[in-house]
Amino acid sequence: MQQGRARMSWFALLCMLLVVSVAKAADNEPHRKLRVLFVGNSYLYNNDLPRQVQVLAAERGMVVETVLLAEPDYSLSDHLRQRRLDPLLEQPWDWVVLQQGPSALPESRRELARSARRIAQRLEHEPTRIALMSAWPAQRNAAMSSQAEASYRGAANAISACVLPVATAWRLMLQRPGAPDLYQPDRLHPTPAGSLLAAMVVTRGLLGTDPSLQRGTSAREEGEEVPLLRLLDEAAQEADSQEAARCASIPGTPKQ
Repeated sequence: MQQGRARMSWFALLCMLLVVSVAKAADNEPHRKLRVLFVGNSYLYNNDLPRQVQVLAAERGMVVETVLLAEPDYSLSDHLRQRRLDPLLEQPWDWVVLQQGPSALPESRRELARSARRIAQRLEHEPTRIALMSAWPAQRNAAMSSQAEASYRGAANAISACVLPVATAWRLMLQRPGAPDLYQPDRLHPTPAGSLLAAMVVTRGLLGTDPSLQRGTSAREEGEEVPLLRLLDEAAQEADSQEAARCASIPGTPKQ
């Protein structure tokens, strides 16, 4: 019952943030808009991570349009085989965010690099930047978080992309006293808190700004959620302390 109340509390908090952030975006008249394609699996559609990125971006006065292509237990090679990705890659995007499982083992690491390269080749005539969102391991394999991050970093370096270091943020968060539970009961998929942490990291990378929620939660200063939000934001900032600059510096592939 306590876990159920906690989930409802996080859900209510996200709804509150959505209302506040949309109002801010309307008041601030955003001066630019981003189009982002997310390609991955259930890590993305659980708790609608792209929607959370939109909320965090709106809190900073930015409009982000997202399209999500995700299937349960899919790798990037699965998406390439199914061909649903092809017409999406022909559209103009500011960012394409790629994600699959942790890919910490040698074969999955090679598969990640091959698939990311194939997708990058199909985008070579579009002014699009690519980011690879590293995936956290199942809880029983949590010690492999660094290997997962290395896999994504290697694949990103090979195609002049950047990493959205979600796996690192999860590792840092799980080490902190008072951390919320990031794993659902299946010990694999994210709780709302886990998805929010991932969305914070993604937003920092794509926007190149600090999407801290602290200024957007002034109405809840007495609520118990605010300290937890700050914990999540601190972990996201620490994980992304160097990679955000890399994401900001990579050029989009020029039109030819």
